[in-house]
Amino acid sequence: MGPPLKGRVWCVGDDLDTDQLIAGKYLTIIDPELLKRHVLENVEPRFSQKARVGDLLVGGINFGCG
Repeated sequence: MGPPLKGRVWCVGDDLDTDQLIAGKYLTIIDPELLKRHVLENVEPRFSQKARVGDLLVGGINFGCG
């Protein structure tokens, strides 16, 4: 087992589908710097402004379904 993780935690719950992670309308964006602006925007509209390096994203059952 590795060392314990430390950081701020974002809990997104169960059944978060791929369209909630990144909406389909952004799938043509290939630049990670542009794409990261839209991560979870339909779940937490200001996520990209609030999230910081080292934060942890915790999903529940069926995370990433779709």
